[in-house]
Amino acid sequence: MKTFFILGALLSLLHASDSTYLNEENSNYAFTSQEAVAFSAVGFRISGGVIGVNVLGGWADGEYILREANIEPTNVPNTFVADLVFAKKKGSFSYSHTEKIGILYDGFKLWIKYRDRIYRYSVPAPLQSIEQEHNRITTQTKAPILDVVIENMKLRFEF
Repeated sequence: MKTFFILGALLSLLHASDSTYLNEENSNYAFTSQEAVAFSAVGFRISGGVIGVNVLGGWADGEYILREANIEPTNVPNTFVADLVFAKKKGSFSYSHTEKIGILYDGFKLWIKYRDRIYRYSVPAPLQSIEQEHNRITTQTKAPILDVVIENMKLRFEF
């Protein structure tokens, strides 16, 4: 429902005859309609992760922490490519390591393609908690979190 609302709002902005909308879309700070649709279509994010790196020579070995995850949709529906940037600081030196993974997400299952292997995971259901105070009952729904281990990499997906 939210996706249809966003798409409708974007279409109404595109068809507006007022020239101020056109100037805002060409601004460096405004989102284009393609960017807005791509953002709303993802449905998940990679909020954290680590990777163990063992390079030749040993000078940059160790555990790198996820600093950036750029998730881009592809032309195939429900598929994405994620560029992951990991970083490590050792003394006064900083090291970075990048990885790329393919993701297929249909709302219930998550498939990850990494180094020609495919890993399949089921997305957990949202967590619901019910609290009762005096005569008042409140319910809270928390978005599901999935911790994934792929070879020497650990990632946290939030839906």
